[in-house]
Amino acid sequence: MTQESYPNLTTLRQFVEIHNAGGMARAARHLGLTQPALSRNIKKLEAIIGAPLLDRHSRGTDLTAAGQSFLKHASRILLELEHGLEDARKTAGIARNELRIGAGAVFAHAVLPRILPAFDAAMPGYQVTVKTVPFETIEEVLSNRSVDLCIHGIPANASGALITQPIHRARRSILCAPDHPLMGLETPASASDLAAHPFVSFAPDRHQMRDLDRLFRLAMLNPPQIALEVDLLSPALDVLQQGRHLMYGSSLLAEFARDAGICVLDTEFELGQYQIGFSHSASTQLESGAKRLLSIARTTLQQA
Repeated sequence: MTQESYPNLTTLRQFVEIHNAGGMARAARHLGLTQPALSRNIKKLEAIIGAPLLDRHSRGTDLTAAGQSFLKHASRILLELEHGLEDARKTAGIARNELRIGAGAVFAHAVLPRILPAFDAAMPGYQVTVKTVPFETIEEVLSNRSVDLCIHGIPANASGALITQPIHRARRSILCAPDHPLMGLETPASASDLAAHPFVSFAPDRHQMRDLDRLFRLAMLNPPQIALEVDLLSPALDVLQQGRHLMYGSSLLAEFARDAGICVLDTEFELGQYQIGFSHSASTQLESGAKRLLSIARTTLQQA
């Protein structure tokens, strides 16, 4: 095969990002490209392979069977390259000065902005990147070293493949606009009251709604109505401000959303608490930058 028969690494990264971001439009925004430019690059990749990788339709894009097969190899190539660069630098005694953090949508918007300014001041010269990581893929992204640390809610059955360090205990809350009908109740809202209203949910933190689903089932009610699922925090707050929807989240999110005029609804039953923490793979050792971030996070959130 000639050199022109092989795709370059930039195109591989773009193809993998389309999958990670969940579509062409979001991937283009993450990559700093226009959607037509990204589409042209992928069409060149498809021409090299000789088969379509994406099924393009009115709702967005899906991977074809060929695309799913190629994704596994493209991801492996990029990870092996990253591991090779990292290992070569370690062998040469070159400090990495890079920290890659995985976080759910809420943590990326409501928690890390509290921590990173202090980290930047304490560790100048460090390059920090934050990647949105769905809860279900935390173990995968840590084991393949695509991120160094993940911040997330700690489940009761945490995996033995991960080392998890709790840093804060947060309360669960129901959020809504001040003019939502349930804010006008004279008594705290019941589970039946909540069940009568639609919810907005985060796609990356879908497991949060499963917790609420269990609470509803204990009350012998149908699962909550998920009227809208979004990927970013700002659109969710925009929807809440319209006064029709509810949102299930943490006290940390409630504090963050207060500036947008969002309130915490008083409920007649306890929604519970959960631990927030950082996890890393049990097969890797934390470097100095990651250790310093954990220390800063613990101090900052304990003061919250």
